[in-house]
Amino acid sequence: MSKIKLLSSVTLDQKTTSDDLLTLLLKNRKVKPADQPSFLKPPHPKNLTPKDIKLSATNLKKAVERIKIAIKNKEKILIYGDYDVDGLTATTIIWEVLREKGGQVKSFVPHREKDGYGLNQKSLERIFKSYKPDLLITVDNGIVAHQAASFLKKEKIDLIITDHHLPEKKLPPALSIIHSPLVCGAVVAWFLAREFGSADYGLAGLGTVADCLPLISINRSFVYHGLDSLTHTKRPGLNALKQITSIGQKKLSAYDLGFILGPRLNAAGRVGDPGNSLRLLASPDIATAGTYARLLEKQNRERQKEQTIGQTLARSIYEKEKDPNIPLIFVSSPDFNPGTVGLISGRLTQEHYLPSVVISQTTPVSKASCRSVAELDILKALRQANKGFLIDLGGHSAAAGFSIFPKNIKKFKKSLQVTVKKMVKGKKLEPQIKADASAKISLINLKNYQTIQKLQPFGIGNPEPSFYFENLKVIDKQLLGRDKNHLKLLLDDPVTPKTESIPLESLSFWQA
Repeated sequence: MSKIKLLSSVTLDQKTTSDDLLTLLLKNRKVKPADQPSFLKPPHPKNLTPKDIKLSATNLKKAVERIKIAIKNKEKILIYGDYDVDGLTATTIIWEVLREKGGQVKSFVPHREKDGYGLNQKSLERIFKSYKPDLLITVDNGIVAHQAASFLKKEKIDLIITDHHLPEKKLPPALSIIHSPLVCGAVVAWFLAREFGSADYGLAGLGTVADCLPLISINRSFVYHGLDSLTHTKRPGLNALKQITSIGQKKLSAYDLGFILGPRLNAAGRVGDPGNSLRLLASPDIATAGTYARLLEKQNRERQKEQTIGQTLARSIYEKEKDPNIPLIFVSSPDFNPGTVGLISGRLTQEHYLPSVVISQTTPVSKASCRSVAELDILKALRQANKGFLIDLGGHSAAAGFSIFPKNIKKFKKSLQVTVKKMVKGKKLEPQIKADASAKISLINLKNYQTIQKLQPFGIGNPEPSFYFENLKVIDKQLLGRDKNHLKLLLDDPVTPKTESIPLESLSFWQA
């Protein structure tokens, strides 16, 4: 059972003015009065500087100078990306700009099963058989790729790293490292690409939402203005994807990016070749784009089936193995699809409100994905529990991933269980539903709805406003859906005079 937490002690009703409502909502989101104008109308990305996300001016200058030399001398440039939406958009942003400037540039997106996550020597050796660059630029990865960076140095290939993931104490050997944990990988890449021409901030906004960054400060600027750019985009690939998902030409929301477009771009990397998503984003015409959009739609359906099968298996394993004294879900099986372990982990954490680890027990190397709750920094826990068990590890406090040899899974499981138990000792793991305030039904009117919309885009860090109603009367109820799984209620507030409110419909999915 979730605990209700009211962010304000006031009760809102028909007497609440729009200004009062807006002030309360901004206060609940910890937006200071001085910052409210820029929150409601964020500055355009074009007006932001690298200093705003704490990028090293020295490293940025060094990277720009090296890339200019590569373009001038017709050197081979390789963009080494990642298979998720953030990595795909980052790759597209910098590849397009450098190509327009005459760069001899190619891009590479690793295959989840064949290459694993991030810059690694095995993938580089395979790439170099057909294309050996003079300069390699990573996007959305590379900050912990020590071995691969050393290999490139030995091969006399200059390396520029652009990333946003958490670094280790020692940084990889590279010509330049452009890093900021404040934004997503696509935004870091955008700041570098902008030094050479007009870079697509709409794609950077898509990467921001898909990578679950909080929609405040700089991130809010990219999503706020990026949504408008993506709504009116001339990019054939995105328009084809919008058409096939029935979004069409409507004004896009953060929900559309995170739950409709994003999953389809991610699908290729989960059940197939992630290069297909890159080809969609870079499609030169609507016919080519339509081919890839249909393919991604098909792969997304395959992903949904794989995820459903995996979730059922994960629940079964956990029910057999769970220990109420251990605040961690840890499941491993050779039957998990490596491309869906992150989604399965996220669902398990959502259902049980516990940190979770899901491992696809493939050979010779197994892949794992982890999700966590507010009370536990999962990356810190993984690092503390790692006694030489892990091959690689990356992520942040709420989500992480690692590779491990199958023979080390049981040992690492025990180590992580001990570590997590120590880290959450004395903490109560309990999900909370945060409501902005208590309210009467009379609060609900068109003017107040329009006031709430001023806080768009909604997402992590700026949740859609919610209100707590109690002692409502159910006037009517109805089951909806083909299988009657959903519940529709007609609700009234008995204490509010009928002149001030009318009964309202309420929908609750999967609650029949």
